[in-house]
Amino acid sequence: MDNFLALALTSIPCASFLIYKSCFVRSTSSSSYKLPPGPRPYPVIGNILELGSNPLLSITNLSKSHGPIISLKLGTRIAIIISSQEIAGEAFHKHDLDFSSRTFPDSARALNHYQVSIAWPPVSTQWRALRRACVMKIFSNLKLDST
Repeated sequence: MDNFLALALTSIPCASFLIYKSCFVRSTSSSSYKLPPGPRPYPVIGNILELGSNPLLSITNLSKSHGPIISLKLGTRIAIIISSQEIAGEAFHKHDLDFSSRTFPDSARALNHYQVSIAWPPVSTQWRALRRACVMKIFSNLKLDST
């Protein structure tokens, strides 16, 4: 019984230090890229509690205090929210290729299927050629009627 008590008393400070370090101390890898301003996220759940029952009203209130571009951490994902019509227009008209890249799952990456798929590659000349071939050869009215 004394061994159990000694083990418990020595493991509690170690466990509490690890929890403190993982929850409250910011690592350098998560801050290696610059994000827009936003509220400080809680550990594990992020900013989900700040959205509340009416997310649109909450985002409007957050944009008044943090600016028109906000970064929110929703669980493990980071969301960048643009609440200004002018900035959204600029983002989609001038920087459309930067925002149009897709993430692909590990299952597609396993056998390099994402490199020859029409669903996963980034917008490029290869993607446009694959899409054009599918429209002309597979999804044309003549081919669909024959099947």
